[in-house]
Amino acid sequence: MVLSTDNQKVVINMDLFYSKPCDLRIVGCDAGHEKTVYFDRIANPEMPGVFKIDFPLPLSPKKIKLSFFSEANDGDVFIKSMGSEFLHPVGVDCDQEDIEFIKFLQKFAEKASYLPTGDYRAPGLTPYIVYSDYIIDAELGKLTTPARVDHNSGEMQIAREMFKKYTVPQRMVIGAHEYSHWKYDNTNETFCDLNALRICLGLGFSKSECIYTFTNILNDDHESNNRLQEIVSYITNFKQY
Repeated sequence: MVLSTDNQKVVINMDLFYSKPCDLRIVGCDAGHEKTVYFDRIANPEMPGVFKIDFPLPLSPKKIKLSFFSEANDGDVFIKSMGSEFLHPVGVDCDQEDIEFIKFLQKFAEKASYLPTGDYRAPGLTPYIVYSDYIIDAELGKLTTPARVDHNSGEMQIAREMFKKYTVPQRMVIGAHEYSHWKYDNTNETFCDLNALRICLGLGFSKSECIYTFTNILNDDHESNNRLQEIVSYITNFKQY
């Protein structure tokens, strides 16, 4: 199924009907570049009946391809209705440097699935991206983190083999997190988590995709679980529209 979104800020609304609870995976990608994924969600209601789900797209392609995956039997779930409307996010309180970085990151996030390795810069902007297959540390070797930043130079190292697997919103959160480290010269991970969320939620990106970013990356340990609690609380209480 392909919908025209015309590179506009839109939200896709669906009413799904379930005859019984089951998992339905819904993926939205650029119809022209299918590795550029804008959302990848599981719709799994606890009860049968109508289940409403929205897909906010502060960035959208010309046309978006919707794919549905389920192990349910025919008739267990179907689309009752679907539509779209313009998205009106609350916006982000930021300075000119933030604005320029957000524009730079948005372009990179949409193209990252098929960009080659190399350096990516924006005119007049200090932070820049070094896109490598993996991040190699001089002492630790190959790292498992998808990104890191030099607090002095603004060099943002991003691991292509990991980054290209994330959705566009998840790439935005990761990039905004690293930018926050550099912008505020702050090593506190939770501070940078929440500032990245302030930016991405303010732009209108999906709360679910933002949560997925951290559940995909964080380890299952005490420190990470504390971070995740702060993240979920912030997202839950954020007024987007």
